[in-house]
Amino acid sequence: YVFGLGVDGIISDNGFTGTGSFSDNDDLRNALFYGGLYLDFIVPTGIPLQVSFPTLIGAGGDFVYEKQPYAKILEMGDFLFAEPKINLELNLSRVIHIGAGVGYRFVANSHIQRLSNKDLSGIVINVTIKAGSF
Repeated sequence: YVFGLGVDGIISDNGFTGTGSFSDNDDLRNALFYGGLYLDFIVPTGIPLQVSFPTLIGAGGDFVYEKQPYAKILEMGDFLFAEPKINLELNLSRVIHIGAGVGYRFVANSHIQRLSNKDLSGIVINVTIKAGSF
């Protein structure tokens, strides 16, 4: 079992059309960040490769902004989330594990007018580095 804290985020050109400073049909962007309690169960296999089931539960925030003519923040809001995943991990040493996996981010209680809970929820692909006593 693994207990800890985790932080994640998305800062990219994941654009959408919405109400901006100029019209109801502006190109907008969002920057998503979130973190909280990290829980994980690693299935022991007896070999350096194993499967794990991590979950990150907590709160996050989102900035909706216009990219042109300059970055202008239009809205900030917060939300609650749960992000269960399945990972394949490789033990590099007794204290370092690396892995990759897939999961789904469930968002609830979003206080962002331009994006719904469904807009913020979705499939996630992750790469992890774990340091500790395993």
